[in-house]
Amino acid sequence: MILCDAGVLLCLVDTTQPQHNAYKIAVMRLAKPLLTTWSCLTLFDSHCL
Repeated sequence: MILCDAGVLLCLVDTTQPQHNAYKIAVMRLAKPLLTTWSCLTLFDSHCL
């Protein structure tokens, strides 16, 4: 598993982020699934509101 933070999640779902395509390609190439924590999800959620 690969640990990711809120910044990665934000870039993956927000197509206006400058690094969106780079993150999307990188994550699609991963051989292992992403793992995050509740605190990262909470931070991600607060940025999306």
